[in-house]
Amino acid sequence: MTTATRLNRKLALKIAQDVLAQLAVNRYKATSGTYCELADAGVINDFDASFKDAFKQNAQIKCNVCALGSLFTSFVNIENQLTVSEVVEQDFNHMIDLLRGVFSTREIMLMEYVFERGRYGQLAENNTYNSEHEWDGDTVPNLARVTRLINESNTRQYRTHLNDEYAIFTLGELRRAIAYGSKYEDAEERLRVIMLNVIRNNGKFKLPLRVR
Repeated sequence: MTTATRLNRKLALKIAQDVLAQLAVNRYKATSGTYCELADAGVINDFDASFKDAFKQNAQIKCNVCALGSLFTSFVNIENQLTVSEVVEQDFNHMIDLLRGVFSTREIMLMEYVFERGRYGQLAENNTYNSEHEWDGDTVPNLARVTRLINESNTRQYRTHLNDEYAIFTLGELRRAIAYGSKYEDAEERLRVIMLNVIRNNGKFKLPLRVR
């Protein structure tokens, strides 16, 4: 199921716009396999300071981010007073919790899945985590492999567990997500496409029904 919380689509729009703005001035570098990593920790004077204030005041602070990491970092820069240490030491569950009132869990997972093109995802088959069906983190999964997993499944669904909440995906959605992300080899272009999708859909991420 997805969260029943009413989502703040206006804030979602602001976040997507901020991600694009930070990419444009090279404050964010789209990077697969990392959430939010300081490009140069040496430019930070006080790790206990507000990240929002430090980022605003020091243009030398730059972050390597994935889709989830970019949403999280821009959320902090707009709405939150986490310290620099808290931002760079964040974990997956904490980021999901902070963003839960802005994007649905399904949206966040699909955006991350598109960006990573299926890599690093812990999506389990038959409602149980099974490393046999975890996507290969070393290579970009091809559609032939995804098709094989689809054909092996009896449930026609994948389900992932996040902070006592389940997000359910059809196998067709996952296949389309990988195809969508695989259209864009460059990580920055993929992240831009994801954020433009959110903006075009008034603060909601919508996976295209058809990917060509």
